[in-house]
Amino acid sequence: MPLRLCKPSSAPFLSNSSPIPINNIKRRSLKAYLAPGDSAPTTNGEEGNNEIQEGQEREPSLKNLMKIYRQAIFYGDEKTILNIEAKVGTIEKENQELLQKVSSLSAEITSGKEKYIRLQADFDNFRRRSDKERVNIRSDAQGEVIESLLPMVDSFERAKQQIQPETEKETKNKMQKS
Repeated sequence: MPLRLCKPSSAPFLSNSSPIPINNIKRRSLKAYLAPGDSAPTTNGEEGNNEIQEGQEREPSLKNLMKIYRQAIFYGDEKTILNIEAKVGTIEKENQELLQKVSSLSAEITSGKEKYIRLQADFDNFRRRSDKERVNIRSDAQGEVIESLLPMVDSFERAKQQIQPETEKETKNKMQKS
């Protein structure tokens, strides 16, 4: 059963916000609104880095597609309706693909952050271990030096005890030190 719609007689426009006069719409004019160039390409802040590459047509904005879709339904233009529905399906498919890309990139970012945290913890552990080893090596070296000097100090002590004082002054000094 075909869709029957009545044409409003009092309003010259389809809606208050629609800039397209109803009196001038024909099948060709709806197709003209579907022509590429209705919307500007999306950029990510830099000139020349357009997401839409050369040779690819620009699609009309979703808002314009909805306006044209309403008008096509109003006038019963099934070819335009099917055309718009196909474009909306394509947009939905692209949206799903982009959502999948976003989720995969988010997962990559999360795993990258986790790897960074692990590497940072490993580095901190390495730094602590290196500091501890350096302190141990230093104390071991100091102990070895002291151990090597002890026999020499003992020899000096024994030599000092063997020396006989020749004067009273040396005897007093020896007594005071002991």
